[in-house]
Amino acid sequence: ARRTPIGAEAMAGADRRAQAMGVLGDRLMEHAGTAVAAAAKALAEATERWLKGPILILCGPGNNGGDGFVAARLLARAGAEVAAVLVSTEARPATPDAARNWDRLENEGRVTRTLAGNVRDLAMLGQNVDKASIVVDAMLGTGVHGALREPIRSAVDIVQRARAAGVHVLAVDTPTAVDLSSGDP
Repeated sequence: ARRTPIGAEAMAGADRRAQAMGVLGDRLMEHAGTAVAAAAKALAEATERWLKGPILILCGPGNNGGDGFVAARLLARAGAEVAAVLVSTEARPATPDAARNWDRLENEGRVTRTLAGNVRDLAMLGQNVDKASIVVDAMLGTGVHGALREPIRSAVDIVQRARAAGVHVLAVDTPTAVDLSSGDP
């Protein structure tokens, strides 16, 4: 906690070095998702919201979303009800590792998989965000630049609504809509 935050370039470099050393992308995703699940459970327990409502995990179409899908599986196996939401205009995640972990959720009894591909889907999803035990923001990671596009922009509104309602939010890598290196929106 005393260390300065790692920047986007350094994080991307760490991923590249790990893969160059032979750590496969799916293994990195499994480790990241395991860490996210542990942090999410700890946050829900610390705020006395564990098992008091579903855990809402908003997942982008890339590997950051894949980390969220792994976390969804592990949180469900720990006893939580989980809503894993693919926030994308495409019906499937864009990377092979993320897609594999999305598919794995189909057989998880405590996980509800949902595709939120437009503003209307997200508006309906956001109506009950105050009932979530926590929200996990696994939409965009370190490699994103430029203005947010739909449906991600509307999903960020749900995250902000959750915060306003007192629901704690856990971000994977970096909060979506915040530059990891500068901290700027």
